[in-house]
Amino acid sequence: MIRGNALRFAFRVGFGMFLVGSCAAVAWYDYSQALVLGHPEIETGWLLLASIVFLALYNIRKKLSMLPLGRSSYWLVVHVVVGIGVIIVYALHARTLWPSGYELLLALLFYAVVLSGIAGYILQRVLSTALTKIQNEFIWERIPGDLYELRRQAEEIIMECAEKTGSEVLPRLYRENLHWYFRKPRFAISSLFVANTANFWLRHHIDSVSIYLQGEEHDYCSRLQALAYLKIDLDRSYTLQRLLKVWLLVHVPATYAFLVLVIWHVILVHVYLV
Repeated sequence: MIRGNALRFAFRVGFGMFLVGSCAAVAWYDYSQALVLGHPEIETGWLLLASIVFLALYNIRKKLSMLPLGRSSYWLVVHVVVGIGVIIVYALHARTLWPSGYELLLALLFYAVVLSGIAGYILQRVLSTALTKIQNEFIWERIPGDLYELRRQAEEIIMECAEKTGSEVLPRLYRENLHWYFRKPRFAISSLFVANTANFWLRHHIDSVSIYLQGEEHDYCSRLQALAYLKIDLDRSYTLQRLLKVWLLVHVPATYAFLVLVIWHVILVHVYLV
């Protein structure tokens, strides 16, 4: 374990030093070419295109996780480091924050890619840690089925309680409040900020009827309450994992749109300028 961490740290440091050296070399080349009235933007443009294509491969790598293409953690390090390098190369290539014409759209797409990438990296670091702190683990693809199972068990408890006790206390509680709660993930904001809104809401509604329960109803109420509190973990897991998915809906399409426009930009440059 210690050796693995040391190797990852060495890999990050080594690749970071490679980035610094590469960016320094590109900056020096750009400056030297500008002094002799050359066209360094041609070379930096091709470098930028190659880097964007390489960065786009990371999304393909994640979809082909079954193939032996290297550890995903190493790919992420390379993706982040190359992404930082792309920002520097773009600054050298564009030489302005707000170009004119269709190049403004290129710039806006680039900013969308960079900002969404930074936001996604922060979200992955923060939310992945938060997910490990949830007591019960829920896999994203199975959450709909897990939610259905919780709702089915809750309804079975209510029906059994009504048949055996003849009381309407818990069935009424379920109809008026808990049916809404078990129908789909709730309390998204509370789940995101680790607030106790869901706990307070459940405690309020369950405590409000507990004084009317008699005999076996207390056992049914305890079982129902256990399912309700288990759903708090499901709601939190759903909210955090959905947020990890949502940022990709901005980052990935923006990346491919930027790549397409870059290719169009390369064609225009080589047809009308070179």
